[in-house]
Amino acid sequence: MQDEEHIIIVPNQSSFPGVYTLAALAAQHRRVIVEMPYEDRYVGGKMEDPALDTKRRLTEQLTPILPDHAVTQSGMIDSPTWKDPGFRKDGVLHRCRSRLIIRQLTTAAEIEAALPRLVDATRDFRHIANDLMTRQAAELGIDPAFFAEPHGWAGHFEQTGQLDADWQRFFHGYECGFNSTKHHLNVEVRLGFQQEDGSMEFGVLDPGFFCRFVRSNKNYKELDELLRDDGANALRAFERLAERGYLKWLENATWHCAGWVALD
Repeated sequence: MQDEEHIIIVPNQSSFPGVYTLAALAAQHRRVIVEMPYEDRYVGGKMEDPALDTKRRLTEQLTPILPDHAVTQSGMIDSPTWKDPGFRKDGVLHRCRSRLIIRQLTTAAEIEAALPRLVDATRDFRHIANDLMTRQAAELGIDPAFFAEPHGWAGHFEQTGQLDADWQRFFHGYECGFNSTKHHLNVEVRLGFQQEDGSMEFGVLDPGFFCRFVRSNKNYKELDELLRDDGANALRAFERLAERGYLKWLENATWHCAGWVALD
């Protein structure tokens, strides 16, 4: 039986474990974290991660020999917080942690066993997302096709707003997030997609956003473990659903991206 997490603290980048040591640890633990504390100064508008080259090299070496794992890099800042007014002043010292994270992904057998509920969840997401954005367009007094244009929302609407007594809206990037105050449901909608007939499609899936939707939805609690850790597991699930004919691929000509959408 695997342990949940194994953390290794190293003093410098030359102390990172080798690729085969990390691969062996990944076979014993669901999550392996190598963490290097360091101190850095905010200078010239940026901070430097001294272990970045080492983490990139290990990621490139580990990825092909650990096909059932996700290898990611991250950094953490202990103090002060991002909201501290002194954070972005040149020369201010920060305590940081550079991290390499190896996570075991959901297996094909686990995805297959959960396939009916995954189909339900992707269809449910599409239905809710299309309903919210259609009503949002009506509330703003515009045609939903407005969001197929490259101008986006900026300069046209307030970034935040209230759709109704339950749903709050937050435009960001090329998306619009909705949060239900009543049911605590989170729905992040990708903008700019259209079906082949020209109708708007707001139900296109994003792995990370889908994980948030599932975890905030009490109807899909059994999928929490399946989609553990990050969007890499959701992406695996999407690929399997697409192979089985439950999803189709849509291109976004407005912002040159693409994604899967559930079929009814």
